[in-house]
Amino acid sequence: MTHDSGLRLLIVEDDHKLRALATNLLLGEGHAVLGVDTLEEARQALERGDSFDLVISDVVLPDGWAGVLSLSVPRDRLLFTSGYDLADLVAAGESIDPERFLPKPYTPKQLIAKVRSVLARFEGRM
Repeated sequence: MTHDSGLRLLIVEDDHKLRALATNLLLGEGHAVLGVDTLEEARQALERGDSFDLVISDVVLPDGWAGVLSLSVPRDRLLFTSGYDLADLVAAGESIDPERFLPKPYTPKQLIAKVRSVLARFEGRM
């Protein structure tokens, strides 16, 4: 499966401008993208039975910490983003694989590269 195959992505980001930018960027890569701004909306999408190849989520959201998504989504299908330092998040109790973490701010190239990297690792191509 390559990035041209129209993967389904869920973006959970409370910053409306950043969510729109990431959504448009990944739509331009040929993916189907659903963007939501709360964990509750993400849970609703997952409970509806929507399936996603990858969930990209800010770690700290107004309605909680995104680590709870690992109860519904395999951890290897999660990509976390944050403006907080990874070491601080881990010290606060979050279990985040550095390979599945993208610090903010990130460039469009960094987002695309990280999405490809996480998906490739899941598919056993790296």
